[in-house]
Amino acid sequence: MQTEAPPADSLHRLITTFGGHPCGQTVADWYLYELLLNERTDICAVVEIGTWQGGFSRYLFAQCAVRGMDFVTYDAVMPDSEPPGFEQRDVFADKDEVIERLGSYEAPVLLLCDGGNKPREARLFSPHLPAGSVVVVHDWLTEFLPEDEPDYFVPVFEEVCEILGSMSRVYELKGD
Repeated sequence: MQTEAPPADSLHRLITTFGGHPCGQTVADWYLYELLLNERTDICAVVEIGTWQGGFSRYLFAQCAVRGMDFVTYDAVMPDSEPPGFEQRDVFADKDEVIERLGSYEAPVLLLCDGGNKPREARLFSPHLPAGSVVVVHDWLTEFLPEDEPDYFVPVFEEVCEILGSMSRVYELKGD
């Protein structure tokens, strides 16, 4: 018995879910994080700004759990189903608490800027990261443009992002 193909929007939901939970990233971004975390074994935590429905948060939590890393995800709006590590918080109104969390880490951190204002998130929080940390900004060329890159961001994984067709860009922070 042959079944009909699901409607196009059903296929889209299938492609952009993790464990059935919607996420804004594609499989290309999942692969990018796998490569990044495999290479950067010194990273001790992933801090995500912008949870949305928590699909990608669950993916990141799973990556952190098997690697013995800390994970937290912030959003001002509660997702339909709360993912592990979720903290309901407006990161701009509660910036001191987020900065305190970032400052509590002694080893490098991966900061994912994927909330409502990626350029502001990157500029506000990246100076408070431990040395050697990595910043990943989602929605490259739509919500985060080359002119939004602070001068202390050093692009890495550029070719990988291009080859994968990733909507993210990865940066290391220039040392002093």
